[in-house]
Amino acid sequence: MAQNVYPANFTKGSLLIPESKIIAGILLQEPSPAEWKRQIVDENILQRRTTNSALIVAGVIRSRLKTVNEELWKLVHTGG
Repeated sequence: MAQNVYPANFTKGSLLIPESKIIAGILLQEPSPAEWKRQIVDENILQRRTTNSALIVAGVIRSRLKTVNEELWKLVHTGG
């Protein structure tokens, strides 16, 4: 069985719970790359000051969430 590998990078951010809930919700929608960019950059759904910051945080959280299944994404998204 292949194991998901997540290169932990704790300098990029803490647990980021509110942002993780948002990103989990986006991942559950199975967005295209264009839709991902629209929500992260154009809508600034994470409310970051810069585009670069939004992309970095979104990427870190997506990498973390990709190591677990969609059922856990639902739990993260709903908080329960």
